[in-house]
Amino acid sequence: MTGVVNSVRTCEMSRPPTMLMPRGRRSSEPVPVPMAKGNPPSKAAIVVIMMGLNRNRQASMLLPGQSLLVYEMTPALFAAVAANEAEKAAPHNTLVDVQMIGAAGRVYISGTTDGVGTARDAITSALESIVGRAH
Repeated sequence: MTGVVNSVRTCEMSRPPTMLMPRGRRSSEPVPVPMAKGNPPSKAAIVVIMMGLNRNRQASMLLPGQSLLVYEMTPALFAAVAANEAEKAAPHNTLVDVQMIGAAGRVYISGTTDGVGTARDAITSALESIVGRAH
């Protein structure tokens, strides 16, 4: 056979391989590594923290004696108009959440029964006054 070499070369390792080291000065000091100090929370504290993380905003914003208005409309972007009109009509209510993602938009408003009713009527009249194509 021609062109095939079946031999093994050996070389002595008299020194370790070359390692690249930076030269010159650093432009900034090394950053300290952050460390957590203190004791971990107790089991009871962990339960309370998890309850807070799993809480729904609509339930936490509704106080005893208040009513919750959930108004759903299509298209979803009309929820911004509805929230604006509800706040103008009844500023003492609490705008809990506005969802404008998906096919339908939702507005969550809490307050007194009369205040929520005023907001509902304002939203209905504002949405009925919008001129556009029929769904």
